[in-house]
Amino acid sequence: MWALSIAALVMLIVTNTCDAQADEITDVAAMLTADSSVPMAPGVAMELATNLMWAQETSSYAASEPDSLTLSFASVLRAIWLEGTLDGVTEIIDATEAPLPFLQSGIAIDDRVSIEIFVNGVPYVPGEVINFGDVPVASVPDSGSLIIPLTVVLGILIGLRRRYQ
Repeated sequence: MWALSIAALVMLIVTNTCDAQADEITDVAAMLTADSSVPMAPGVAMELATNLMWAQETSSYAASEPDSLTLSFASVLRAIWLEGTLDGVTEIIDATEAPLPFLQSGIAIDDRVSIEIFVNGVPYVPGEVINFGDVPVASVPDSGSLIIPLTVVLGILIGLRRRYQ
């Protein structure tokens, strides 16, 4: 009898959790549709919202990061905007036509993460110009070594012109 009661309680909890999760996914999909700068085909907002929620649930840090869902949501909207602005997409149809929003929707953002860039052992400060030193980017041979090949090419062109006149 106890086993039956526990099984019923577990089913009730799982059902309520699934219903709440489905409502949250639907809400996120509605917000994506409302805030998107590029129209989405039917079902795309729901797929992106499902990906967002899956990324939140499966990340080890999203539960302790209160802004993670908000930042991830904003990142998906930015990816949609980039597809429309840079790639000229007029409607988000699928991941083949507009991959950025779909890729971004699978990433839970953690704003506690930081990246430091070091140049020659010195940390880079945003706004500073990075000086890589006196390193030649390309080398150009001196003009004397170019005269002979150019003269040969010019001679060939003049000879061909005379021949076919």
